[in-house]
Amino acid sequence: MNVGCLNSVDILSILVYLEMEYESIPEETVIYFSKTFAVFETLGGFAGLFFAFISYFYDHLATFIGILLLAGALLFIYTGIKRFFNRAPQITINTKGIATAKTAFKAWPQISNEKVCYRYTGNKGIYFMYDFEDGSENIRINALKISFEKMKMLVKTYRERSLLMHNHMYTIYREHKALAVEKPNPLYDIDPTYKKYITTKK
Repeated sequence: MNVGCLNSVDILSILVYLEMEYESIPEETVIYFSKTFAVFETLGGFAGLFFAFISYFYDHLATFIGILLLAGALLFIYTGIKRFFNRAPQITINTKGIATAKTAFKAWPQISNEKVCYRYTGNKGIYFMYDFEDGSENIRINALKISFEKMKMLVKTYRERSLLMHNHMYTIYREHKALAVEKPNPLYDIDPTYKKYITTKK
């Protein structure tokens, strides 16, 4: 989107459109580990632990399988408990940029190729990925308190807001947002109050 090619009415239309479509999205979103996911992960580990002991005591021929189950179960229990008590933000995203638990804050102009997608090979799952000047981020979000659809919406919304935040019309819109008592259809019309403001404001 080339904001520089848009006139004042076009920019204001986009701003109102974003406000209407994504009005539930705050100025900043902080994403943590899901407590529910961590509990189920821990319970799954204890279930694996139970079957590992059953395999060992009732079928000595399956000792190797029991050892594998035991190792996997202990890993699940450790990971689940660790995530449950981990209160550190895993992803922080806003109009200015993105930071994760592994990667320091990067401003949107430094970020490219951001996407949320499914990976069907290797360590399968849902991933949030983006590139920046001196590296890239690749974070699996299955264990986080965020859905695939919501994460995609957040990335799209904050990226679009960032494209407009440095434009003077963004400041005008935020300062005079309270004037819009009735939100217009941004694709076809603009509230007369805004039109008047645009034509008179220098």
